[in-house]
Amino acid sequence: MKRRVKCWVGAVVVLFCTGAVKAETLDSVIKAITDKSESYQSQQARMIREQHFENSQMKGSSETNTAYEWLKQGDKFLYRIETKSKTTTSMAGKERTQETTTLTVYDGEYVWMLSEIGEQKRVLKTRPTTEPTLATNKAFFDSLKESFELTLLPDETLNGQATWVIQATPRQPSPQEGMPSVLVLNFDKDTAVNLKTVGKDSGGKEVMTISTKDVRTNPPLAADHFAFKVPEGVEVIDMTDNQPAQPQTQPNAAKSEEPKPAETPKKVPVKPAVPSNP
Repeated sequence: MKRRVKCWVGAVVVLFCTGAVKAETLDSVIKAITDKSESYQSQQARMIREQHFENSQMKGSSETNTAYEWLKQGDKFLYRIETKSKTTTSMAGKERTQETTTLTVYDGEYVWMLSEIGEQKRVLKTRPTTEPTLATNKAFFDSLKESFELTLLPDETLNGQATWVIQATPRQPSPQEGMPSVLVLNFDKDTAVNLKTVGKDSGGKEVMTISTKDVRTNPPLAADHFAFKVPEGVEVIDMTDNQPAQPQTQPNAAKSEEPKPAETPKKVPVKPAVPSNP
């Protein structure tokens, strides 16, 4: 009898210990996500952001479609981001709609941004100072932790995919009405991609969603795919004289130096500064 009791107690202890080992924490989940994400050399995906806002003065909605690609090349993080957005606002009985198209490319030396608002086009040429949070790597979570308090929530299944769920609460809530007061992020356990982000207002109402689709990890991308060609006839505003030379590096790089005092932007002739896309 004593032997049976000992065996039963031993089994309970083993089960308890096993459960303790498997229990996930916020730190262990973040590590699992960043380890997987940082193992990739390239990635492609499409994001759809929908937002609704309303306050005492105005209301409106916006939809943004973003296609992004990135490639690690040595200590550089090349990227290409194409964004189309449509924003509709209503104020004092008048409705206004604005459509914007933006292409942002980092070619390994400069960041080029081609913006189109209506019939107006322009190119802004700058040096990289920060890295966009396209990958769910250490830089992504470091940036998130600066502004948000993170909490691990129970796992969820999203469109058939098992996901980790992290809640992000702003350290300094926005004073604006109708803005998200908390974010809920779903990370795919297989790919570590942030599949969905939901923003809720102080009353728990969903006011923003960001969905990530058509994800490809390690697609074959060449460095010249991230070259930029200035469209003919489009003015280039060169801001590089206002910034220190600062090579953009991988996520764990130190922060860039303080910029030099601002100078008048330099307009340059319309010539491709780098080879054109293939």
